Amino acid sequence: MLQTSTSTQNGSTPVADVKFSAVLLTTLLNISGSSMSSPVKGVTINGVKFTGAKPTYLEPHGVPSGGDWALDRFAAVFIENAEQVSVTKCNLTRLGGNAIILSGYSRNVSITDNEFSWLGNSAVVAWGRTKGVPGYDDGMDGSDGRQPRYHTVSGNLMRE
Repeated sequence: MLQTSTSTQNGSTPVADVKFSAVLLTTLLNISGSSMSSPVKGVTINGVKFTGAKPTYLEPHGVPSGGDWALDRFAAVFIENAEQVSVTKCNLTRLGGNAIILSGYSRNVSITDNEFSWLGNSAVVAWGRTKGVPGYDDGMDGSDGRQPRYHTVSGNLMRE
């Protein structure tokens, strides 16, 4: 944290306790197992405030649908190779990118009764991985199961 100088050029009284933050992290919570065969299981996040993640709009992007738009595979809460995760009654605000991403293999994740506000990108993203193009996690073949499945997203407030 940096504090402001105690002197001003125009003679006015300086504001006390002004603080500035340098945001360095794109991901505030990473719930990732080592593989599909060894996923993280049974994680519950309840009533946590997530704020102040680094903006991601200049980070590398992918093209999830093969169309004319792109998306970055970053989020304040990153979930991959995970099963039975619950994110409930959390406040995700003033983030510089996506709030939550279900990336690649994930099963039975519940995202309920949260509030999302002032985000840089999307509130919740579900983006699988496919094969077919050598060297990339994209292509036409999604048969290996590395996609988000069986999730619940309900009762959330997503605004601004």
